Amino acid sequence: MNGGAETASNASKDNSDDFWPSTIFHSLVMSIPNLLSAPETAEIAPLSILASLTSSANCHYTVTQTVVQAHCRAPAYGPRAHSKESRLIFICAASPEGGAKLWLDGEASDLVTGACIRLEAGSGISWCILNEGDEELIFLEFAQDVEDDAVFFPLAKSAGIEQEIQKICVDELAKTWWDQAPARKLGNYPANPRDVGSHA
Repeated sequence: MNGGAETASNASKDNSDDFWPSTIFHSLVMSIPNLLSAPETAEIAPLSILASLTSSANCHYTVTQTVVQAHCRAPAYGPRAHSKESRLIFICAASPEGGAKLWLDGEASDLVTGACIRLEAGSGISWCILNEGDEELIFLEFAQDVEDDAVFFPLAKSAGIEQEIQKICVDELAKTWWDQAPARKLGNYPANPRDVGSHA
């Protein structure tokens, strides 16, 4: 991948669904509205916070399990980039029939169970996970928790909801808006999941 994003996947085609139930460690479930016009049939992707790991007084990490329902995306607010928080994403369960995609700066690539994505803080690369299949997509997100991290949603302005998203950043995400995010050219792949499942 380009810039501050890297992906890898294992060669094994074993089905991990047998040992990775979707209910594992559910301790808190939050519902978030999808503000960037997802398909009318889309369900809101629930987030389940699993654990907060503190490695030192100055370094705090969170681990989040996200269950993305069929024809949904995560984050629900759309692609975003972080100024100071790096991320590592591990795909726990993706349909062998396909449909799981990584959206990076408007370009999409297929994801399989076992894939890993590293997102570098400060790169300005915006990302989201799309589930265009008919089964749940489950991933873990390991993130640094940096107090003065800022966040940028590159599609908010063109969607006419920049002010609303900025308010959400402060009120719900406890983040500031990243005014100085590096300018990046975006591709044309839609950030809403395409309806390519069996009922398309």
